Amino acid sequence: MKKRILTGLMAVVTAFTVAAPIWGIKAEAKYVTSIPLYPCSAAQEADLTNRTLAVANSIASSATGEANEKVKYFHDKICEITTYSNTGNYDEAYPTGVFLYGKAKCIGYSSAFKLLCDISDIPCMEVFGNIRSEGHAWNIVQLQDGQWYEVDVTNDDDRNGQVCTYDYFLVTTEQISKLGNTRGNSRLDTQLNTGVPIAYGTKYAYEDPNVKEEDYQKDNHLVISDKETKAQFAINTKEDTCQLIRFPKKVTKYIVPDTITYKEHVLTVNGISIDSPSKIKELIIGNNIKRIYAESFTKCKYLKKITIKSEILNSIGKNAFKGISNKAVIMMPKNKFKEYKKILTKKSGIPKTAKYKKF
Repeated sequence: MKKRILTGLMAVVTAFTVAAPIWGIKAEAKYVTSIPLYPCSAAQEADLTNRTLAVANSIASSATGEANEKVKYFHDKICEITTYSNTGNYDEAYPTGVFLYGKAKCIGYSSAFKLLCDISDIPCMEVFGNIRSEGHAWNIVQLQDGQWYEVDVTNDDDRNGQVCTYDYFLVTTEQISKLGNTRGNSRLDTQLNTGVPIAYGTKYAYEDPNVKEEDYQKDNHLVISDKETKAQFAINTKEDTCQLIRFPKKVTKYIVPDTITYKEHVLTVNGISIDSPSKIKELIIGNNIKRIYAESFTKCKYLKKITIKSEILNSIGKNAFKGISNKAVIMMPKNKFKEYKKILTKKSGIPKTAKYKKF
């Protein structure tokens, strides 16, 4: 049988709490992390051990997916069921505090996280040091890419037992150091951290979707460039839409896309409002265009072929096509021919010599 042992368990107990008995615990045909507790009878010891492991095994068995997904589940679950507490109770320093009583200090969080990883065969160690000059413990875990990542569940818990953050989740040693976590240089910390690697992993660095969404919303009205064509769009993050405002440079033919992607959001291209000169000669207007703004093509004197694919175009601004080639040919859907021709000839400024065709 494979035996897992927490790094320097007895020393940890001495460093963070009063020394107490330590014993191995058998779970699912494996010896997993020991659970040190206050002195008690053999019957009490067995009861606390069994109840602690029952909860830990239940949580571990509920985690699905790859290692990075499982450790996120462990991280979130510990935050959910635990409130930070440092009153001096023995349980606060052990997995028992997390899994049975919902109260723990840093080493209770880190030992509970390691226990879940041990049960799930995910390599995990505890790290000992300081945060803002106070003694502290957290974890380092190895994911499926073979790289190590640092995790500090204590500091990701908002301390009310309900919500967690991800500032200290799956980060490098350099990143967590900038957040204040420094590995201890005392004789005890050095001994406890023997064999603890440096975390360089970045592939599975976690991006909080809530933070990403807030960041995306801040970009409302921002002008962005399409990565493929280099055309520019003004985006509306409130509605997930955008308007084409500049053609790519040095192109003579351009197809207005139906959508573009920005920060994992699909934006519908529903308007055209060109604000700079272009040598564009042929333009294909996409399916989602609803509005062409005033004077959009006044600086496109070479434009002489326009295909309108959209069947939801309902507004063309004043002089939108004024200044395009006198030999312009406008292609329109057969079922929208009369409607579009009417609004094009009304106030769009399109040359009287332009020709209209159905497709």
